[in-house]
Amino acid sequence: MDGMDVEKPLGMGDLFDDRVKEYVFSGSNIPEADKLVLEQNIEEKEKQQMNKRFKEVSVCGLNKAKDYFSDPDESDLFMMQGIVQDQEKETFWNVRGFNNPLKRKEVVNLIIDNQVGLCALIETHVARGRVKNIFDRLFRSWDWISNSAYCRRGCKIVVGWNPALFDVVEIISTDQVMHCVVTDLESNYTFHCSIVYAANEHVNRREVWHSLRSYSMLTTTSPLIVMGDFNAILSSSEMQGGVESRSPAIQEFRDCVNFIEVQDIVYSGIHFTWAGSPHGVGVVKKLDRVMANLNFLNKFVGSSVNFLPRGVSDHSPAMVNLMLCRKRGKSSFKFNNFLAYRENFLDLVSGVWKQRVGGVKMYQVTQKLHSMKRIFKAESWKGGDLSTRGDVLKAKLVDVKTQLDSFPLDEELQKREQSIAREYMTCKLEEESLLKQRAKVHWLKVGDQNSKFFHKSLQARRHKKPFLRFLMKRVTCCKEKV
Repeated sequence: MDGMDVEKPLGMGDLFDDRVKEYVFSGSNIPEADKLVLEQNIEEKEKQQMNKRFKEVSVCGLNKAKDYFSDPDESDLFMMQGIVQDQEKETFWNVRGFNNPLKRKEVVNLIIDNQVGLCALIETHVARGRVKNIFDRLFRSWDWISNSAYCRRGCKIVVGWNPALFDVVEIISTDQVMHCVVTDLESNYTFHCSIVYAANEHVNRREVWHSLRSYSMLTTTSPLIVMGDFNAILSSSEMQGGVESRSPAIQEFRDCVNFIEVQDIVYSGIHFTWAGSPHGVGVVKKLDRVMANLNFLNKFVGSSVNFLPRGVSDHSPAMVNLMLCRKRGKSSFKFNNFLAYRENFLDLVSGVWKQRVGGVKMYQVTQKLHSMKRIFKAESWKGGDLSTRGDVLKAKLVDVKTQLDSFPLDEELQKREQSIAREYMTCKLEEESLLKQRAKVHWLKVGDQNSKFFHKSLQARRHKKPFLRFLMKRVTCCKEKV
């Protein structure tokens, strides 16, 4: 064991070296003699670390020795090894004060039980002088950042992450929000993340709304996720108990959300994430939420949020499950409604149905349907993509109209203009019919002509579809068990 120097003082992140990781992963493949040496080195390193903790207690004198001096347990192994499966998970929690050791233990359990790779803690109220001390011990070998430098009274936001899974770069911070760039190291996908703890008074919250607006202008073409405690609701239905509020605070929050063009990621679990009286009947509101723009939803298709029970805080922790967009398999056949309005539609159906097919009646029907499917697919793509073909026809129409301006009495040009105009209008109607069928919206009666809002509504429905399918399966399973 030449490469191991047990006499060297070790930090928490150095407790498990490469050989020890090899022992943890594949201990059965290591000779017994090497195992014994490794175990002895581990024990020696643990003693060195404990002595280091004890010295820190003697120097700082701010906390009890039991907060520093303890045997390595499951949380030590989890944090130091960085070995977690299914780690595309983030969480945030308004812990409402983090000076209580019980809350620190709850956060560690939350990270371990849910296999979290990135954790944001809000409203910690930890004094600036104790921030490094407390969060070094909490996150162990994880990296972390905070906005304590911008807070007058206690640290408000802390973000910790497993460096083997994520890379986080702080862009800009205030006392109410931290804007970061997060990279998923496994997929190398990068997205912007804004973590919010908005002020209690709606006048002071205007600072964070302004910050979100400014940052969103820098991320118009990038994935953006915004999460945290906004201390505001979007509608009166997100509050129960107390006096219904119709103050400008709701409208200001709505205006900010509409400006940065984000929407709630589909969620389950607790709806009212804050309780004014957690141990009795009181006011409940949805103050905590996770929102994202369409660039994020398109890249992380199927992502969802689960709001867990409140526990030791009056806010619910949020578990964000990131689902990367994977290559889709072969899509199933979908009949395009616009084919039924083409002049040759009945001839196509009649031609296939008159074919002679051997076998029983049901087999004959299925074979004819398969033949029709191939014909309809070819007919749908006849002439190419509808959008591209529409652009080509439009260019031709403009060219013919320009020539007609020079030769207004040319009959040949007049006939060409009428022919191309009919073909162009038919193409645009078919394209609109196809989009209308995909979006499944019934309000498109006049013809929205592919506006920006129309395309965004279509993408939003696609994002919700997988999660609704998952909920339906859960309901079906529950009914079968009953």
